[in-house]
Amino acid sequence: MASEPIKVYLRFRPLSNQESEQNDDIMWNLNKNSVSIQAEDLNLFINDKKISSNYNPSFQFDYCFSWDSNNQEIYAKVAKNQVLSALDGYNATIFAYGQTGSGKTYTMLGKQEDSKVLASRNMNIEYSEKTLEKNIESRSENYEGIIVLALEDIFSVVKGCSDRKFYFSCSYMEIYNEHVYDLLKPPEEFTNEILDVVEGPGKEFVVRGLSEQVVSSISEVLESLYKGEQNRHYAATNLNHHSSRSHTIFKLNVKSLSVIPKTGDCEESDKYENITTESAINFVDLAGSEKIKTLQAAAETEKFKSSQFSALSYKSDIDRIMAEGKNINTSLFYLCQVINKLSEKKLGIIKSDSHIPFRNSNLTKILRSSLAGNSRTCIICTATAAKSQFEQTLSTLRFGNSARSITNKVRANIKTETNTQLLLTYEQDIASLKRELELTYQRGKAYSSETLVIRQQLESKIANMSKKILKKNIINVIRMVKVKEIKELHCPKVGNLFSSNVSEASKKYMTWENEKFTDKGYSVYKELQVVDREKKNLLNNIVNINNSMNCLAVANQSLAKEREKYEEIIEKAVVEKENLEREYVKIESEKIGLEKMTRLFECPEAAEDLNDEALETFECLLLKRISDIKEERAKRKYESMYKVFLSKVEAFV
Repeated sequence: MASEPIKVYLRFRPLSNQESEQNDDIMWNLNKNSVSIQAEDLNLFINDKKISSNYNPSFQFDYCFSWDSNNQEIYAKVAKNQVLSALDGYNATIFAYGQTGSGKTYTMLGKQEDSKVLASRNMNIEYSEKTLEKNIESRSENYEGIIVLALEDIFSVVKGCSDRKFYFSCSYMEIYNEHVYDLLKPPEEFTNEILDVVEGPGKEFVVRGLSEQVVSSISEVLESLYKGEQNRHYAATNLNHHSSRSHTIFKLNVKSLSVIPKTGDCEESDKYENITTESAINFVDLAGSEKIKTLQAAAETEKFKSSQFSALSYKSDIDRIMAEGKNINTSLFYLCQVINKLSEKKLGIIKSDSHIPFRNSNLTKILRSSLAGNSRTCIICTATAAKSQFEQTLSTLRFGNSARSITNKVRANIKTETNTQLLLTYEQDIASLKRELELTYQRGKAYSSETLVIRQQLESKIANMSKKILKKNIINVIRMVKVKEIKELHCPKVGNLFSSNVSEASKKYMTWENEKFTDKGYSVYKELQVVDREKKNLLNNIVNINNSMNCLAVANQSLAKEREKYEEIIEKAVVEKENLEREYVKIESEKIGLEKMTRLFECPEAAEDLNDEALETFECLLLKRISDIKEERAKRKYESMYKVFLSKVEAFV
């Protein structure tokens, strides 16, 4: 197992249009392996007391790329060897670090309007072998990011390997507001499940429940990447109109199998050896750090960009952007803390067995194997050379300088097995998958039972409502019949019904017949009238019943939609309940921690009750608060000096 240092590279982006319009100057001297402040700018910052007089920051990197470098140059220098070594069993991690708007996502995914990933979110692209060969030949002209360039190289090399069989799978996760989400889930299911980061075998952290998609071509990998990009969180900030609001990790698992004849005497079943390599490539796109005041200014600006902005949505947007910014800055703070501790450990400043606070955030947990494990890791620090962004750029350079001193223990993940051993391994894998399938089935069965009960309750409600509607319609029909009968009873006398339809001769005959009309004949005549009325009523009833049936059909459709709506509400309520329970547990633990820390303020002897990790966390919080106070004091002092300077200038003028 060989020690290999983490490679750290620096990339300056060109000045933005806004920076150019404001005459924002470039203030950094850039060499092949180092970067430093220009002399005139150094004197200016010393005079403004932004830096001390004896401080001349010069930072060393494995390579420094200027603002004229393109993604192809950076990929060839930074990531190509690490990516291709994954085909031989070496784990690799490539991630971009820097402030928001410094070019991290551009470096990883490419130009927004030209990239196959960013420009193709709503369409599928057929990526044939001819397309692959054409892109590799014309790389100097394209704007693809490191991920797409790496995939093109991997599948190009695999195509030429006839003695080895390769298998690929991929996953895509997002860390948003300290919650881990599976980006490869359908958009409608994306927010339904927060994944847990748990400690697996070998003290490595794994994301429980993260889906992996088996892929066999670059088209399928890119399709998974498109899916994830559709779910990812973006927002506009002052420095970037399409800023990533979350950290993402796209992981490509690579497995290869080659069979070679075995030398010496052996059984027929073990005549061949199976050489298996397993590796993973992590492409990490970190969200950019940004000052809280800058974030608030971005939220204020958003108020005037939309004509449909209500006061409520405006406040909600500010709260959301501020919460996102705080969570991003917190996770990056813990990442810097881990990097600094690992660097101090390597340089001998702290003991070799000192605690490294990987557990402080989900980001540092997931990156543990990349920063202190078996991985060939390279970091691309993205920054801007503009004078206005001096403090943020300086912070990025310090981060990169610390990371350069970290080393990982790197080894190839290669296994040599006979056919019997390989078969046993496959049987164990199959048994494990069966257990997972059974657990999934049981969870689905429990959920199905709950859904069935809810469905039965809804169907019962629908049946009751249908009965009420039918009963109401029948009552209406009866009322209509009674009203019609009453109207018929008030018709003119029976004799008048015939008077207009008979001749004068018939009238005399009818008069004579009427005199002979017996009570029995009159009753028969009345019965005929009743039968006629009943016939008409039945016809009307049939029409009304048909109308009622149509109404019931419409009502059933409406109730079915209502049922679906209730099911969605129930599902959301369950998820919200789980989230609230998690928040409650988190608040309780924080409350206990705060009580202990309060006791520590009141009584220093209470420190004996806290473990090393808690003391370290408390120390970090204090140091961060002190740093914030110092920054605020320096800022106020600078503002007062600047006002004095302006007044002197005005007096001089």
